[in-house]
Amino acid sequence: MDKSLTRPFNSLYTSIILNPKIAFMAQSMLNYYKRILAKVSFDSTLFTKELKKSIQRLEAVDLEALYDWCIVQFGSRYGEIIQSAFQSRGLKLAI
Repeated sequence: MDKSLTRPFNSLYTSIILNPKIAFMAQSMLNYYKRILAKVSFDSTLFTKELKKSIQRLEAVDLEALYDWCIVQFGSRYGEIIQSAFQSRGLKLAI
């Protein structure tokens, strides 16, 4: 049996390596949610709602980048909200 046929095609990592379009789409989704969060950052309720939505919808490989970006951009204003949202998903990220 050809070993190339036994690769775990269901993993996102394998998909990204095999198809650069998927990597581009994942990156564009990350950028999309960054734009949304920046636009709603004037209101803590909207920010919380959109942050939770982005955490649910983004792939795991993008969550650390989103967390880092959120802390840099909004950490002084919404640090507790950011920590709470990421911890509620079971993610352990350092401040």
